Amino acid sequence: MKMKLGILALMVVCASNPVHSKTYYIDFQTGSDDSIGSKSHPWKHCPGMLGTSGKSKAYSCPGGDTFTFKGGAVWDSSCIPWTISGKGGNVFTIDTTWYTGASYSRPKINGMNKPVGSVVVHYNQSHNIFNGFEIYNYRALPGAGDPPCFDIYGSYYCTFSNMYVHNWHADGWTNTDGAVFQCYYDSVLTITRDTAVGVDSGGSLYFSVGYDDHTTISYNKLSGGTNGGIMPHGGGKNMEISYNDISNIWQGHFQQSAHTDGIYVFGGSGSMHHNKVHDCATMAIMFQGSNNYLVYDNAVYNINGTSAMGDATNGVTCLECTLSIYNNYIEGIYSHGRNQGGPSAIGGLKLINNIFTGGSIYITDTIHKLIIDHNLYKLDSTTNPSYITFFEQTINRFQARAKGWDSTSVFSTKLYLDTNGKPLNLNSPIIHKGKNLHALPDSTKPGFLLDLENKSRPIKLNWSIGGYEPDSSLTTSVVEPKNKLLTQSVIPITKKSVLMTYMNSKFHRPNSLFVYNLEGRKILSQSMASGIGIYNNN
Repeated sequence: MKMKLGILALMVVCASNPVHSKTYYIDFQTGSDDSIGSKSHPWKHCPGMLGTSGKSKAYSCPGGDTFTFKGGAVWDSSCIPWTISGKGGNVFTIDTTWYTGASYSRPKINGMNKPVGSVVVHYNQSHNIFNGFEIYNYRALPGAGDPPCFDIYGSYYCTFSNMYVHNWHADGWTNTDGAVFQCYYDSVLTITRDTAVGVDSGGSLYFSVGYDDHTTISYNKLSGGTNGGIMPHGGGKNMEISYNDISNIWQGHFQQSAHTDGIYVFGGSGSMHHNKVHDCATMAIMFQGSNNYLVYDNAVYNINGTSAMGDATNGVTCLECTLSIYNNYIEGIYSHGRNQGGPSAIGGLKLINNIFTGGSIYITDTIHKLIIDHNLYKLDSTTNPSYITFFEQTINRFQARAKGWDSTSVFSTKLYLDTNGKPLNLNSPIIHKGKNLHALPDSTKPGFLLDLENKSRPIKLNWSIGGYEPDSSLTTSVVEPKNKLLTQSVIPITKKSVLMTYMNSKFHRPNSLFVYNLEGRKILSQSMASGIGIYNNN
């Protein structure tokens, strides 16, 4: 009986994930669709591309095949859209030994700035893998509503990795849904090690509509995107958003009222960890609606909004909802409020082992179980200023402790941290001053026992506050950071060197002066008249 069950299980696995049986080669420059699709006689188009003919068009899509694209070859807008059909289990990939030119480069899809629909249409597929493409000069079709680069619907167990998407633009529509990867009612997707640069779209890297379950978004890099970086809006369960670097999120030219958050979650559950989110116009990490998320070991800084991280209930009470915020570096305010709708409540909010610089905590809606402790605040420890706003009441350290908050938290004016919250020397007050979280059930989550550099957290000692444990090479000696320019743009003046001047970048307010201290942390933003700055006359 056991043998029969084993054979049955093997049959199920093989049926759902076909064995890759044949490899076809694709080269737009030298291939022919009437060829046999071998390396020496490649096809011009991959089956499903617009313009496919001959044997490539007649391909029956049995599933389980590999399609290898020639490095350095360029497929133009005449090939778009590329519609994936037939049985799944296919691999669309690269071979770094097969390329045109002097050295290997990615196979490319060039939209040629012509208005088109989605580049890749991927509906009701399973177990497909896409790897290694470069897609650029894609312009969304006017009036299409939400045309993404990868339009993914009803798919599961699929992976999209090592993509490079850049110079992609919207074309007059105002819907904020478009993204590099836009997903509807999918499950167990993996989006990893992709890069998106200079995207003028809606959700810049990932946007979900409808229920997406067990999706992993990890090790991606997004820079210069618009109206949100990673935006799970489908209420999916067991999402994992980890090890991403998201920066320079600004509003698109077509939509001036949309969110410009690095990570913007609307409902659902999952974990969010080891991300660096910085230089965003609104917030680094935003939760809206009903959420159950574990948020740990993230660094958020240089945020231009009123809050760096926070959540909003939107007038919906969810007593089963809890946000657990552990070991993050938060340059700015954490806020919990209504955003829209009437008074409501969530089940719990835990703020433990976090670093708060340049701000504090702002709460304007009900939390049934609120835990605030083992944090570090950059505050004047002698004058005891108010640092928590609780339903319009400002609260100082002594008042907070009377409420059972921050009984073991640290307050200091000198942090000795770099711009990511990493300790510069052993004088830093974060070192081994946090709570040891080894005993939490959450400790089984991926990377929970590792800091932002994947160093192990102590087993018995107190953890350090924030995202980093100290390097073994640190000493108590204080090394002053070098004075260097950290502005986004520097305007040279004859016979004078510019120390700091106004910025006119896409992710900051125009004509604003941004002043950074010697540790690289923003300490002042001030609107300025055009051309005014601070100069070093020496």
